[in-house]
Amino acid sequence: MPFNRFVLGLGVFIFLLLSVVALVYFKERALLLDNAFQIFLMISDERIEIMAQRWPAAIHRVLPYVLMLFGASLPILAKGFSISYILWQLILFLVIVHRFRNPWLGLLQLAVLLLATSDGFFWCNSEQVLGLSMVILLLAVFQADDLGKVRRFVLLTAVGLVVLFTHPLLILPLIFVLVCDQVLEGHFKIEKNIFLIVFTFLWYLKRALIPNWYDRMKGRDFENNLEFYLHQWWEIP
Repeated sequence: MPFNRFVLGLGVFIFLLLSVVALVYFKERALLLDNAFQIFLMISDERIEIMAQRWPAAIHRVLPYVLMLFGASLPILAKGFSISYILWQLILFLVIVHRFRNPWLGLLQLAVLLLATSDGFFWCNSEQVLGLSMVILLLAVFQADDLGKVRRFVLLTAVGLVVLFTHPLLILPLIFVLVCDQVLEGHFKIEKNIFLIVFTFLWYLKRALIPNWYDRMKGRDFENNLEFYLHQWWEIP
């Protein structure tokens, strides 16, 4: 599959460039606000901190935590923290393109990472960025032809739970991607719609039974903004 190899090579090249830039600007990425606080807590408590119950995002702290265990200096920890975000996105990209052989979704992931990024490159700890790539991986699992029913169910369950606990607003792109995929295919699939119903139910259940202070605060902000701008979209700054 020449196109698949092309996308694979293009993606690896882009991630190498991003890794170089992430190392050059490691101070701006790793020593700013939330990331600096997480590094401080890691050194102080000697463990990986989970913030606002968003445990999937803690995967980015594994590399700097291992470096800390080996006695690395603070600049090395910060560089490991900065590049860790790129490395995990690369792993997801390789799974989508190489394992599931889905170059179009690989290009979609690259577009999500690059086209909407400006100062977000320096605000790299957004769980939404990781979650959007997981949503694309979820779609890749749905589109894979070589998975049996049991393996597909296990993977959908695992990736779905990761998306559920990564960021509450991911329910919006998840619904959009799965509905859009069915519209483009020209017919609706029971499997995808059942998944959407179950995921939405679990999303409401999580919000009601295991909320946290940060999600409650941001939820109120979102609801207030939605009510305020509901009939004046074009006035949003």
